[in-house]
Amino acid sequence: MKGKRDIELSECDVSALRNSILEGEEVASCGETAKEVQEREARYRFIIDDIEDCYLEVDLAGNLTFFNNAVYDMFGYSRDELIGMNNREYITSEAARGIYEIFNKIYLTGKSSDITDYEVITKDGSVKTLETTASLMRDQEGVPVGFRCLARNVTDIRHAEKLYKNIAEKSFSGMYITCKGKYQYINSKAASYFGCAQEGIVGTSTLHLVHPDDRALLKKHAAEMLKGERNTPYEFRILNKDGDYRWIMESATPIRYGGKPAVLGNCIDITDRKRAENASRESEQRLSDIINFLPDATMIVDTNGRVTEWNHAMEELTGVKADDMIGKGDYAYAVPFFGEKRPLLVDYVLNPELKIEQAYSNVNKEGETITVEVPGARLKDKKGIAWIKVAPLFNAVGETVGAIETIHDITERKVAEKQLRYLSTHDSLTGLYNRAFFEEEMSRFERGRTFPVSVVMLDVDDLKCVNDTRGHETGDALLKRVAQVLGTVFRADDIVARIGGDEFAVLLPATDISAAKEIVLRLRDSLINHNKKHPYFPLSFSVGVAEGSKGDSLVNAQRRADEFMYGEKLSKKKSENWNFLSRSAG
Repeated sequence: MKGKRDIELSECDVSALRNSILEGEEVASCGETAKEVQEREARYRFIIDDIEDCYLEVDLAGNLTFFNNAVYDMFGYSRDELIGMNNREYITSEAARGIYEIFNKIYLTGKSSDITDYEVITKDGSVKTLETTASLMRDQEGVPVGFRCLARNVTDIRHAEKLYKNIAEKSFSGMYITCKGKYQYINSKAASYFGCAQEGIVGTSTLHLVHPDDRALLKKHAAEMLKGERNTPYEFRILNKDGDYRWIMESATPIRYGGKPAVLGNCIDITDRKRAENASRESEQRLSDIINFLPDATMIVDTNGRVTEWNHAMEELTGVKADDMIGKGDYAYAVPFFGEKRPLLVDYVLNPELKIEQAYSNVNKEGETITVEVPGARLKDKKGIAWIKVAPLFNAVGETVGAIETIHDITERKVAEKQLRYLSTHDSLTGLYNRAFFEEEMSRFERGRTFPVSVVMLDVDDLKCVNDTRGHETGDALLKRVAQVLGTVFRADDIVARIGGDEFAVLLPATDISAAKEIVLRLRDSLINHNKKHPYFPLSFSVGVAEGSKGDSLVNAQRRADEFMYGEKLSKKKSENWNFLSRSAG
């Protein structure tokens, strides 16, 4: 902590300082003035407050009676809040029982004790992990009066240990710690090299599973690396539980573990690489067989831009035989897709200087692999949407020798996805938006800046009577006619939806109530014109409109519009004794 002195005091040291403070009166009786006593006490208090560890005292009931600055720095409470605070208020319930048993033992035996990894709760609710040394306090007559504790915040240390362990366990390489020639820790990856469980290796000799012929050289190379005389990993063989020897490549670093000199080892299993070094490369025919077996349309182009593989799926996709394409260069492989010679995605991998973004949109890069979607590609003599994936190919020493490209015809999938998106947002009968989309848009408008937003509610008059007397097909036809009338009035940006059986709703962004009422008047005019074309089966609906202002809930605006709409419907029924049958009969 900034401003603290770089010192460490034991619990006994702090206790001695504390006793010196309490013995001030005796010192004064030996000739020291009260002022000198106060100055002496202030110096001792300064030393206690200046240490980074927490020093605190509690009475036998667990109430805080004395503490240094580090205590309220860690807990976040003021001195007044801490004085008299009981340990139940800041020790977690999980730790409380164990703490009680330890302090009870200290009380009964008079012997100090270490308390490791218990959790306390600070004022802001955060949990911290402490290590503490606690001892019994007695008065001048030797009667126990409480406990003194020297505590250290090890939260960050425990988090770091957990993090390092997680890193080690998730590492792709083997990691282990050795001390005095024995394993102290080994991660699961390294243990898997031996074919043993981690606990079966910890505590064993580091050499007992090493090939006898490699032990001397291993010790020599490890010693050189630990001294800084070697900076390249070394290789040796180990024996696993199945009796097979495997090749390991290792590096070693000197560390301290548990306060003692130790070695951190990092290793990887290179058995496969060793075997590969001694094995011949697979033949080109073998590679060709694999490529042809793939279900995806696949081609390989070498660094000279010539096609080296053109599999059966590619023949089916393009209609071009492999014999007519193998060996071709100068972008000839693009003609089946675009009708002209031009770079394909594979060329942008082989020639990084080409600007891929200028030729393709929606480029996705994951490491050295690139994927794109290409609309308008020629696929089996028709245009469609192609999903293309390309990656470089390397030889055994890591040099780029070409690139592989696979192509999928995703036209039907895209059409299906588009149809599904449409069906998820539209009413299947009228083609208008559905209730779910309407409510989603209403929420979006509430979060946006298009206020005022007006809401129009519309209900078809006497639809139930139509369904009951003329059948649901006639009722459905009536609903479709409503959608037609709405389509002649509202703008492209307006959200027109069927939200129930005979209910329709419209969101009018950036439209106040005055403009909304004008639109409703046009809607009524459109209805009149519509009914002139259908004199024997006129259409009727009731309408309500309300405005939603910034800060107002559009749900409330919708409710008000709904009330106005039902008011109009009620007015019709009262004034005209209206029903659909009398209307259609007239």
